[in-house]
Amino acid sequence: MIRGPHAASPLLDESLAMLRTPQVAKGEGLDRLQVFSYSLTLINLINSGATSSELYGDLHDIRALIALFSSISFSHIPRSANEQSDLRAKSALDACRRTIS
Repeated sequence: MIRGPHAASPLLDESLAMLRTPQVAKGEGLDRLQVFSYSLTLINLINSGATSSELYGDLHDIRALIALFSSISFSHIPRSANEQSDLRAKSALDACRRTIS
């Protein structure tokens, strides 16, 4: 799913980052991956197999990528405990937005 430089919601921004993470990891040749997010809503959607009309395309794409790894997990981490990674994720998202623009 391609979006412009600003997604419609923070949840869509996070789903884009969650989609891009396994893509980059696979491109780097990784076969096992642990993915952390401050979005408990998104983690619950991914792990439960539930759907969301707002995230349907991203969730479908994330689940398709899961099959490419021998081991992959998605876990929640509070933003306050994840400041360094949060800054890196924002930087990666900005870079991704620039390539889409």
